[in-house]
Amino acid sequence: MSELLFGLDQAVSEWVAERIPHMYGQRFGPCAAIGVVSNGKMLAGVVYHDYQPEYGTIQLSMA
Repeated sequence: MSELLFGLDQAVSEWVAERIPHMYGQRFGPCAAIGVVSNGKMLAGVVYHDYQPEYGTIQLSMA
């Protein structure tokens, strides 16, 4: 059964970044992330990053 993983923003965001080819080893910087795990294995991750409060925007990246 799959579960959502909260509170491990750094680990989840690094996992996602490693799976996005155009990241070229870079990280997201300040972010929040949610992982999806099953039987202890990460299946997917969503990273909320590049928040621009003056414009009310945020970017989302997934893997």
